Amino acid sequence: MSKRRPFVGDRLLTVGEVANTMRVSNMTVYRLIKSGQLAAVRVGKNYRIRESDVNRYLSERKNYRIRESDVNRYLSERSVRVERNE
Repeated sequence: MSKRRPFVGDRLLTVGEVANTMRVSNMTVYRLIKSGQLAAVRVGKNYRIRESDVNRYLSERKNYRIRESDVNRYLSERSVRVERNE
């Protein structure tokens, strides 16, 4: 059975609003919902996502971000050469 939390004081966002906030496509948001990484509420045929759940997801992801300097150090330790196209 799913956990239920009250909606008091929490905005419900559409998939499109979440996609714009996260700067991803609507399909990416649907994938996050389907995989369970982003909690959502089904309203008819549509999904609504609590603003606090979006903020929680983004803050958790921020902790896993890999710095470019770490990647470069890892690659240089293994003598891998990567060219960047800028």
